[in-house]
Amino acid sequence: YRLAARHSRETQSSLPFELQFPIHDIIKIDGATNEIVIRATIRMDYQFEFLH
Repeated sequence: YRLAARHSRETQSSLPFELQFPIHDIIKIDGATNEIVIRATIRMDYQFEFLH
């Protein structure tokens, strides 16, 4: 499963990052609302640069 974000409105800057994580269990899938409940483990490696 993959999530990607390209823009953050709060800081008015582009913060590209990508999350990849394995799904351990799909707990519930609701076809009416396209809601998926999953259990997963996420490890984040991130690096911030503060520009003054």
